[in-house]
Amino acid sequence: MSGKFGVKGGCYRAQNNQAGIVSVTTDSSGNGSATATFRQVMKGIPAVIPGFTGSTSADALTTGAVTSVSITPRGFKAVVKGASVKSGTVKVAYNAFDDAYR
Repeated sequence: MSGKFGVKGGCYRAQNNQAGIVSVTTDSSGNGSATATFRQVMKGIPAVIPGFTGSTSADALTTGAVTSVSITPRGFKAVVKGASVKSGTVKVAYNAFDDAYR
């Protein structure tokens, strides 16, 4: 871990930590994407940890995958693939932190 912020032993410390939920509309195959915008612009490119929320059906949690792409200091795109929620909405929770914020 460099300086005061970073990842070590499965835990992280960061000065700028933001979390939220973004709604992703899926197509008939259970695929979709949506853009999330951070409340505060990060200083550097943050690490983004996405996941399905508990408000989605349990089936969607086991049959879908969610990733974060196109990450910038202003936000990212949440991509859902193969969710069992087809032609519907999946809630994606995220936690983003910028360990360059020193």
